Amino acid sequence: MGHTAEVVATRYEVSREEQDRWAVISNQRAAAANESGAFKDQIVPVEAWRPNGNGERETFTFAVDEGPASRHHRGGAGQAATSLQHYGLGHRW
Repeated sequence: MGHTAEVVATRYEVSREEQDRWAVISNQRAAAANESGAFKDQIVPVEAWRPNGNGERETFTFAVDEGPASRHHRGGAGQAATSLQHYGLGHRW
């Protein structure tokens, strides 16, 4: 994803700030759709286990896409360094 973002920025002259704004909007839309149940019929629940702290296993079910962060805001977007240009890979394609 980082490489794609850098190629888009270079090839189509899309600023980092503009990409970050669209990333926040996209994430907010996905979180709203997730919260409204729009993806409910598209997600297959999966049972898994985790340690419960007492040396035993606790079973739980993944039934919601955890990818979209419902509280994501502009505050953190754009603060990370670009991933590949530093290494000279941002302009390969």
